[in-house]
Amino acid sequence: MNKQQLANKIWASANKMRSKIEANEYKDYILGFIFYKFLSEQEVKFLLDEGLTKDDF
Repeated sequence: MNKQQLANKIWASANKMRSKIEANEYKDYILGFIFYKFLSEQEVKFLLDEGLTKDDF
């Protein structure tokens, strides 16, 4: 699966989910994803600072 196919699948899932969720509830999911992305980036930065390489994780 290439990046375009993955993006299409994510958008299709988001569109399907949007139809069942009120707009004010949707933000709770988006904020969760943003927070997860932040934590993931911090973990990568920490591991790189500790001397690991991307191949290690």
